[in-house]
Amino acid sequence: MSAAFAHLLVWLVVALTVFCSVAMLIMRTSLERLHFTAPVVALAPLLLALAVILTAGLGVGVAKLLFITVLLVLTNAVLSHATGRAARIRRDQTWMPATDDRVEEE
Repeated sequence: MSAAFAHLLVWLVVALTVFCSVAMLIMRTSLERLHFTAPVVALAPLLLALAVILTAGLGVGVAKLLFITVLLVLTNAVLSHATGRAARIRRDQTWMPATDDRVEEE
């Protein structure tokens, strides 16, 4: 039963990756495309790690896999933010919001 569930998780990762790749091709701007990189970087490693745990059990190799998975998930937000900011700077030639941008101040 766990092997069948692991296969299902792997196929779910493949479907997620294909869907996000096609969506990136459809989107027009780099900031729109950026939204479809996050599921592949955040969800796919988690699902693959769960599939490996179901088939291999817990061990030293799985501990390394979990470390890499946690590292990918945690750095995903920072990488997405930095990429988005770089795209905005390239597009607007500044990182400051324009006067007509709606930005909430605290």
